[in-house]
Amino acid sequence: MKKQNGFTILEVSIATAILLVITGTILGAITYAYRATAMADNTMIASSANARAVAAMREDLIQTSRNFAGNYAPFIDTDSTELRFRRIDSFSASTGRASYESFYTCYFLDTSKSILYRRYRDLSGTLLTTPLSLALAPHVTVFTPAIDTDAKTVTITLTTSRGESARGEDASTTRTVIIKPFNID
Repeated sequence: MKKQNGFTILEVSIATAILLVITGTILGAITYAYRATAMADNTMIASSANARAVAAMREDLIQTSRNFAGNYAPFIDTDSTELRFRRIDSFSASTGRASYESFYTCYFLDTSKSILYRRYRDLSGTLLTTPLSLALAPHVTVFTPAIDTDAKTVTITLTTSRGESARGEDASTTRTVIIKPFNID
């Protein structure tokens, strides 16, 4: 009998098994690297949106009155959990008094879209079209304003989230900031 060249079924099975293990290891490493990259990207995006929103709110709230018994004090509308306040429009050095904008600056979280809006209302509470509303931050899942009348501060907790937990790439950032308005009017 002639000797046949080639692989036996056992040798082919072993070679295939080794190839599958190597391929599985490579695909697992690629999947892990993708998830790690996606999570890092989502963390950066959520953190950036959070920081921009907190900075804008801080800048606006510093320009209001810390006299929480006065007409210009920040307040939270109980129907919409919207934070409302009037910012300083101008300041008279001769009288030492501030005048305030003739409308409210408002912060509102649209929970269906996960977007934090800065919008404006007249003094009766009607939503204004000028100045325009601004989508201040996307991916916002929690916006909790609180007012401490004794300490004369506004505390804001803001959580931004991005990514899908089912894919293991979700990221969330929470910041709490305590803001003391500048004007004592």
